[in-house]
Amino acid sequence: MTRISPEQARELLTGGEPGPWELIGEYQDGEPRPDESYLIHTRGGKHMGIMHGKDAALTAAAPDLAETIAGMTYEYTVYVYLGEKHIIQWSFEEDSHVGDWTGDLDKAEYVRDSLAKEGRRARVVRRLVSDPEVVE
Repeated sequence: MTRISPEQARELLTGGEPGPWELIGEYQDGEPRPDESYLIHTRGGKHMGIMHGKDAALTAAAPDLAETIAGMTYEYTVYVYLGEKHIIQWSFEEDSHVGDWTGDLDKAEYVRDSLAKEGRRARVVRRLVSDPEVVE
């Protein structure tokens, strides 16, 4: 599997057919297809091809998936090693005992480098995040 970055997703969306794409389980004359094949059409009705089963659903979802990834950003934190098996997440706030994340890679690298100067083993890790959603 190849991981795709937000930058790569934005590049793929440039000039591509915008989503959503739809699956049509009928022939163009309206007759039902006898198998699990689907016509794939863009929002504007452009014919994109015929695919089968779950591959068709995945292909139709591609523009929406790329838009989701394109809207994500990286957050960074610093993991500090305590011995061989224990790792703690660094807190960027002075009085906090809870590890947190920052969108500032330079800040995370500065903390890692400062810890290294003290002889502590640490590394910067990152994750992709989207905008928060209210779930209640």
